[in-house]
Formats: sequence, C-alpha cells, structure tokens
Amino acid sequence: MREALEYLVRGMVDHPDEVHVSEAEDGETTVYAIWVHEADKGRVIGRSGQTANALRQVAYAIAAKHGKRIRIDIVS
Repeated sequence: MREALEYLVRGMVDHPDEVHVSEAEDGETTVYAIWVHEADKGRVIGRSGQTANALRQVAYAIAAKHGKRIRIDIVS
C-alpha cells in the first residue's frame, strides 16, 4: 500500500523526489503519513480537499479488499 500511495502522489506533484510515505501501526489501523514539498501541498489536497478525498477513497477501497483498515494523513 505504501508503494501505491507513493506512486499516486508522485504523479500529481512537481517535486516527485520529495514525496515520502511512512507507515505506522495504531492498533488495528495502519496509518500512512504523506510528506510532500510545501509548494505541492495544495496540489495534493486540492480544492476543498477533493483530491485528498479521492486519494483516500482509492486507498480505502484497496485496503478493504484485503480486509485492512487504514488512515491517511497529509503532512508538509
């Protein structure tokens, strides 16, 4: 999942080399934190959070297919 998130986010940003996704366990949930260049933060979040919500929906669907729970945080 971490690699899939990195792939998706790198395709959206102007500074793909500065995209980093970390993975941590929080009980039954896996938490993914996405770091991007400050100039790309708005691009990843999108207008009214639409892009971030779409990214989360895709990731949630992949996780649900494998019976897992995830949370995604976008950090700059």
